[in-house]
Amino acid sequence: MTNTDVDSAVAVLRAFLTRDFSTYQSLREGLDASQRQAFAVVLAAAFTSAATRRFGEKPPAADVIEFVAEARASYPTAAGILSAEDAETVIRASTGDDDLIGALDGRRSGAAQTAMLFALTRENGAPAAAIDALLAEAAAQAEDYFQRRAGR
Repeated sequence: MTNTDVDSAVAVLRAFLTRDFSTYQSLREGLDASQRQAFAVVLAAAFTSAATRRFGEKPPAADVIEFVAEARASYPTAAGILSAEDAETVIRASTGDDDLIGALDGRRSGAAQTAMLFALTRENGAPAAAIDALLAEAAAQAEDYFQRRAGR
């Protein structure tokens, strides 16, 4: 895993979060296996940071349910492909409900994290600078993760 792989992953996620969907699609399709792995790690780090900022540790289920319902109502396309249960599960797992970690397979978890990260960043109209700061933090976490993993 290289910094270039993490940079590529950040570029893909940034395009998505800033609603540049054509760039997102072309960049996403061009990812190789190590870049897709980096994307999954950057996504998880960004999602966990955003969810923890929004909800804190172990939020009441009603808060998560309400957010997911509002997000699904705001983004009907995502609602058509993402179940409320999957969305609630990834939020609760990332905010401290350890019993739910691993409850979803990688594909479902990634889809739910992607959709809910989009909703979290759009909730208060996050400017591009805030998205860039979130992604810079996620990239640093991803690079640390890959360095630790390589050092085993």
